[in-house]
Amino acid sequence: MQLEEQKKDAMEKMQEKAKTAKERMRNIKKKIAVYSGKGGVGKTTMAVNLAVSLAKKGYKVGFLDADIDGPNASTLFGIKEKTKIVDGMIEPIEKYGVRVISMSFLLEDPDTAIMWRGPMLSKAVNDFLVLGNWGNLDYLVIDLPPGTSDVPITILQLLDIDGFVSVTTPQALAVSDMKRSVNMLKNMHANVFGTVETMCGPVFGCSHEDNLAHIPMKKEIVVASDEGTPIVLEDGEIAGIFDRIIDRIK
Repeated sequence: MQLEEQKKDAMEKMQEKAKTAKERMRNIKKKIAVYSGKGGVGKTTMAVNLAVSLAKKGYKVGFLDADIDGPNASTLFGIKEKTKIVDGMIEPIEKYGVRVISMSFLLEDPDTAIMWRGPMLSKAVNDFLVLGNWGNLDYLVIDLPPGTSDVPITILQLLDIDGFVSVTTPQALAVSDMKRSVNMLKNMHANVFGTVETMCGPVFGCSHEDNLAHIPMKKEIVVASDEGTPIVLEDGEIAGIFDRIIDRIK
């Protein structure tokens, strides 16, 4: 009986958190989550360039770096400032027309290892959602951590996500992990827009499947990312690919 009561109490607390998060998110028209089955496939690069591409089109855009223990938004956006807390609210930092919140903005040392267990990671995501001063947005792009861990499940439970974009490279191992993660989303009745395949070209090959997009492996993407400049601001070919992605998911 005690175990059943604990389960009921946990469920009630999650439902209350979900209610609060959805209330705070009511001024955001669309929420898009970017997801991958494994790390190192270009998920965050994809998410950042998607957000900047939406902003280029005149939309009001926010970016939530929900990859709490591996936050890279500060590098890819080229943001060196620290987040300010004003009247108990987390103020996003705006760059390239995108309002950004990331754990990396709260760390004094960017090389600090965040060694948190699942409940702490989930709480941090909930705080960013509930306490973030997002304002009125057309789109919130959420960069999820890879795999089938607590944080993606927490996001699914807390928010009504309009759709997920999965990211993979052409290698069979990455594709297998991607399919496993997509199956998790479908089992939870989430809407999956489709898959973006990155690093396509002579080195890793290309699946030629009917994905949302195939992004070529280009040195320019690496250089621009390291410099904190989204590649869609510099490369017309890549910008066109992201325009087509937006046409298929909006």
